[in-house]
Amino acid sequence: MRLDRRGQRYGAGHLVDILLGKRTARVEQLGHSDLSTFGIGTECSEPEWRGVVRQLLAGGLLAVQGEYGTLGLTQASGAVLRGERQIMLRRELPKARRAGGGSRAGGSSGGPSGSGGSKAAADLDPQSAAVFESLRAWRAATAKEQGVPAYVVFHDATLRGIAAAAPTTLDELSAISGVGAAKLERYGPGVLATLTSDAAETAQAGPGG
Repeated sequence: MRLDRRGQRYGAGHLVDILLGKRTARVEQLGHSDLSTFGIGTECSEPEWRGVVRQLLAGGLLAVQGEYGTLGLTQASGAVLRGERQIMLRRELPKARRAGGGSRAGGSSGGPSGSGGSKAAADLDPQSAAVFESLRAWRAATAKEQGVPAYVVFHDATLRGIAAAAPTTLDELSAISGVGAAKLERYGPGVLATLTSDAAETAQAGPGG
């Protein structure tokens, strides 16, 4: 949802409700449950999205406006929206998970590099593990193109489920945990294209490798 849409202004709480797909009275009253971005961010928690807002404020891409503390885009955000500037955001994990040690954070971050991928694919068969890595490469490219963290596209756990299930249709893909309606519409074709390409390469390689 664009903050500058028709000159309207909203607070962080309302925007997070839209991303999480919460049908609050205000969301329904304003018709925001019909937005294409409604529910697109369900893989992140409310504290995580509020962390994103804080980082955008700190980076000068958002500004608090008016006596009601609504959010508005700054001039600096224009380059990001046009795809001319890439930004990197830090994922703020819940405090309980931080206390459990830093080793788990790397594996769950959903980043495009590091040891997290190999850990997440540890119990997949070799073919599914290869598909998982292809999906991670697609996710990294997609996240870079959109200027968002990789986990905003899909978490490793979701990619692992996709690799294991090997769906061939959008309907099959929608049955996998972590693939909501909004993400299915936005990323489904790219996921299926990656799976199809990977399957074609496997077929060409043949049983003998």
